[in-house]
Amino acid sequence: MTTYTHDGVVFDLGVSHVDVIGIEWSWTGRYTTDGEPLMEAEGGGSPLPLPTVYRDHGPLIPMSPRPSHAQRVAAITGDPVAASLPRLTGHPFVPAPLEQSTFRSFLASLHRGAS
Repeated sequence: MTTYTHDGVVFDLGVSHVDVIGIEWSWTGRYTTDGEPLMEAEGGGSPLPLPTVYRDHGPLIPMSPRPSHAQRVAAITGDPVAASLPRLTGHPFVPAPLEQSTFRSFLASLHRGAS
């Protein structure tokens, strides 16, 4: 874990950080001549030193690693075994009444009767 301390705050440079408006900043792996880590915004642009990003866009909040599909399923169902089940590929729900041919024909018959 590579860290950098600025104003008493320890930053883990191995994870991305988010500023107050939601822009994700990541360490480029390089440093300035003063030894400050260079950070780059998710949309690109020129890298900025971490103290500059902290001053102009901070505070910076470390991002948690994004969960995998299996972790999301386990969190929703509460069942870690369900996380190993395959994803549904088709539509798991029955069609809405307006999409069923019998109901649609019923509506059509009402429309024909009104003419």
